Amino acid sequence: MKILLIHNYGQYRGGAETYLESLSLQLEKKGYKIIKYFKDSRKIDLIFNKIKVALGLFYSTKTKKELEELIKKEKPDIAQVLNIYPLVTASVYHILKSHKIPISQRIQDYRLLCPKATLFRNGKVCELCISKSFKYPSFIYGCYQKSRLASLIFATAFYFHTIIGSYKKIDKYIFPTEFVRDYYLKYTKVEKEKSVVIPTFTNINESKVDKNIRRKNDHFLYFGRLSEEKGIIQLLEVFKALPSIKLVVIGNGPLMNKVKRFSSYKNIIVKGFLARNNILKYIKSASAVIIPSLWYDVMPNVLIESITQGVPVIVPRFGVFPELVKKHQGFFYEQNDFKSLKSLIFKISNRKKVLSIIDDQFIPERHISKLTKLYKRLSSQN
Repeated sequence: MKILLIHNYGQYRGGAETYLESLSLQLEKKGYKIIKYFKDSRKIDLIFNKIKVALGLFYSTKTKKELEELIKKEKPDIAQVLNIYPLVTASVYHILKSHKIPISQRIQDYRLLCPKATLFRNGKVCELCISKSFKYPSFIYGCYQKSRLASLIFATAFYFHTIIGSYKKIDKYIFPTEFVRDYYLKYTKVEKEKSVVIPTFTNINESKVDKNIRRKNDHFLYFGRLSEEKGIIQLLEVFKALPSIKLVVIGNGPLMNKVKRFSSYKNIIVKGFLARNNILKYIKSASAVIIPSLWYDVMPNVLIESITQGVPVIVPRFGVFPELVKKHQGFFYEQNDFKSLKSLIFKISNRKKVLSIIDDQFIPERHISKLTKLYKRLSSQN
């Protein structure tokens, strides 16, 4: 079977890219031929390019030309679509359907509900756009790309594609959790029979890292995107008030400069971006991994990578976390209650040993088996 992977890389590497690269590797190991159609938002620099991208949100002739040439050459059996904005665009669905290629769309954010994709504004969850076909609140507040004009263009383009039925051409929506699927079923026109829940996986156990690393339990760890909705600044404020407890921060993102300022505190170590093998060393030796999300996280790789290694997580009691974190896999604190988080961290730091159950539900074999069965079913229907 030939599988066409379609993805638009964002400005910063995140969970979508980690999943994409792991998925491609696992499918190739199983003998599937992978055809790649990737775009990179980091190449959008000049004003002229930005205007072209804005117009392309309605219909991308460049995508049409490039993709049709690729399809004619490779003749894929199915398309696995991840992120399509801003360079691939929803026009991809029409192109694929014109060639009778089944479409599987992985949902990894809230883009079909919110132009910003995070349901997050001014430090809290924002649901102003979720029930509106035309997402006009987004340009009132300049949510997309922090620009009212960009938000207006995106909202109009999204409405255009809704009207012409672009999203109805998707054969199957793949959701990582029940929480996210239920949310989409409630606020969009996605049909339940077109949806399936297949949790994300991690191939972290296959990474080349010293398996004899011992749990030092000498630090807490945050790793991931450094952005507002992730709660990183609030977490740093907590550790600022816990000078005897060490926090290691790994990652990159729009808040990097703000995060670096906390390096002046001796107990806060900001590592920035690190290679995967180096991250694993910090995970394995941590007392716990902290995920202080302020938004409706979809399914953080941080979480599954930690509990797969038997490292406990500290998470807020809302959104996907009660669904994903089982007993003895982590600790809960109430959402936005950073005083209780501070007390919890202090309590855990004074324990001699912190145990967590190792979970194998996120292993690659389980995910790939479910996914390829879906691919075969979809391709047989066309």
